Amino acid sequence: MADDEPPVCDVCGGAGGDWIEHGDPENGQEAAREVWVPCPPCDGIGRRHR
Repeated sequence: MADDEPPVCDVCGGAGGDWIEHGDPENGQEAAREVWVPCPPCDGIGRRHR
């Protein structure tokens, strides 16, 4: 890692977010599908803010 890069995010481990299932077909909503949700603490960049 270069000295000028901020450390990896503690929440997402550098992934920048996670795939979350969205929708509930048993409740009348559209079929469940996965959507990408960016990590809130690092704004989806995978690194902590300075």
